[in-house]
Amino acid sequence: MGRIISLVVLVAGIWLLSVFAPWRPEASGPEAPSTQFSAARADAVLGRILGEQRPHPAGSPEAEAVRGRILQELSALGVTAHTQSGMSCYGERRWDNIPCATVTNIIAEAVPGTGKAVVLMAHSDSVAAGPGAGDDGSGVAILLETIRALKARHLEGAHPITAIFTDGEENGLLGASLFLRDRARRDGIGAVINVEASHCYPNFSRFLAEVARVLRPGGIVAYCARFQFKGKGSCIAPSAASGRPSTKSRPLRLKPTM
Repeated sequence: MGRIISLVVLVAGIWLLSVFAPWRPEASGPEAPSTQFSAARADAVLGRILGEQRPHPAGSPEAEAVRGRILQELSALGVTAHTQSGMSCYGERRWDNIPCATVTNIIAEAVPGTGKAVVLMAHSDSVAAGPGAGDDGSGVAILLETIRALKARHLEGAHPITAIFTDGEENGLLGASLFLRDRARRDGIGAVINVEASHCYPNFSRFLAEVARVLRPGGIVAYCARFQFKGKGSCIAPSAASGRPSTKSRPLRLKPTM
């Protein structure tokens, strides 16, 4: 539990500093200590992951190539990883179709432990219209650089840290659904830190309904995002409490619907 609390406090602290501090530290360069996260190193990882910067939607040869490069990065870090493949579908009444695909997740055991797992998550697929550098290649690179820094600290403790690179997110969270289909695996998770390029949620109530759909009984979601409100076309995300634009985050206690 202590490691989970520390990770949540760390994420919240970084966000608070970025929003409210009168100054902002420069992004760490490649010369940063090995135990620290480096934006420059993450950027280099992103370049290696994207390769020729081709779109890589779920099921495409390009998606398989991206997974291969992620596995190479993990192997270079000395991290044990394996793939999980299967058919996954998702649909809702508001949709007129049900997307299905055979998806392949990458599951990496970053830090050993025996208690409830802390899961770091990002998705490896992109939309068909672009190479997915922001959504969600940046999230993949952040996870890999985070794993590198954690490995450099030689952490071992009560809570294992597992990284999951899901597939088929753009089709409807298909990879995440496949991973969580296993009840034993799902029950072994204590906290999830999902790194996603949300851009904006025009219907925040719908977003919260999705969270409630997969939230375990008694679970809490901490939604943390920062949006700009300058000029036309800026992203506006309403706060959960008021529905008005907000840059603040707060823990939300939702009633699970599953």
